Amino acid sequence: MVYLKMNYLLVFIGGGLGCVLRYLLGILMANFQINLPISTLLSNILASLIFAIGLKLTLTNFYTDSLKCLVLIGFCGGLSTFSSFSYETFLLLKTNFNWGILNIVLNFVICIGIFFILIKQNATN
Repeated sequence: MVYLKMNYLLVFIGGGLGCVLRYLLGILMANFQINLPISTLLSNILASLIFAIGLKLTLTNFYTDSLKCLVLIGFCGGLSTFSSFSYETFLLLKTNFNWGILNIVLNFVICIGIFFILIKQNATN
């Protein structure tokens, strides 16, 4: 039970650190005038890179379960859930391509659709 509670704490700490980094990236990138949400793109790329490196390190037994909770689930999850989405979709595409494509379509259509349905009357652009 103590082990489980420690993992919750590690996810909490990692998530907080990931969220703070995402916030800082937003502040730093706010000065750049481009049409893309660059801070979100950078957060997604960085989280996916860290997640992939972490998974690769799990093959070498370098990563303990506690480190997975801190870095992969907590930090990467706080920085961007896109890293988890990317990995899970990658696994689906490898094992069943159709399910992988369905996962992509459902995530984008449903999640973006929610904004169109709920916020369309308030959007200025």
